[in-house]
Amino acid sequence: MIDDFKHTSLIKGYPISFDKYVAAKGISTMSIILVFILEIFLCSLPLIYFRGLGDPNYPVAVFDGNYEIYSITKYIGISVLYMIFIAIFVILLSIILNVLLKNMYLTLFVEMFLFALPLLFPRLVSLIPFNPFNYINFTDLLDGKSL
Repeated sequence: MIDDFKHTSLIKGYPISFDKYVAAKGISTMSIILVFILEIFLCSLPLIYFRGLGDPNYPVAVFDGNYEIYSITKYIGISVLYMIFIAIFVILLSIILNVLLKNMYLTLFVEMFLFALPLLFPRLVSLIPFNPFNYINFTDLLDGKSL
């Protein structure tokens, strides 16, 4: 995103402020992610209802302090909502790291390190209870492993 400003021939004829540019990049990236989530959802529904490949009322055990029983449709709804929150978090993190580091490869390396940090050092990360990278894997979260 920052590298686009180095190509002045693209931007000279279209004056745009940096904050509007960052907001437009964030909105376009989020819309692409929402289209992908919607595509997965719309492609899987016909398989469940028309082909009989799944039971939408099948119970799924979820641990949120107490064991709860959710239907598949409720579990998918919670998962899609959680994926949207993860996407917003990752987009905001990449925008912040792009502004701070000004290097795409360094940003990717730092993001991968932060994502792998709870897997590599689980006891160290448990000292930081509100580390957002503990909550990236929503299946572990709903199984109660992160709690």
